[in-house]
Amino acid sequence: MNLASKRLGKVCQRVVQRAFASTAATENAGYVERMYQAWKQDPRSVHISWNEYFKGAVAGTGATAMPASAKDIADHVKVMQMINAYQLKGHEMADLDPLCILPLVTLPP
Repeated sequence: MNLASKRLGKVCQRVVQRAFASTAATENAGYVERMYQAWKQDPRSVHISWNEYFKGAVAGTGATAMPASAKDIADHVKVMQMINAYQLKGHEMADLDPLCILPLVTLPP
């Protein structure tokens, strides 16, 4: 094995390790690996955020975050609030008997 392929192997390993650490979810390992392989063939074939991430990982500078605007942050907060509302209150509005098989029971407040 020549020096270039050893270095490339270490770079690949470092990229995948950083991706695991940043996502903190090993079930996404296959996805990250496919994204990295696609990026190696053509950096334009992946989303710009992945392109920046892999460029930083290969250069050894770490992942770089894309700057977020105030609107992006506000939109993200709204989405997270909506998800939280569904998680907390969704069961209260769910139709648990869509075929109307069971009699309707009203509980006191």
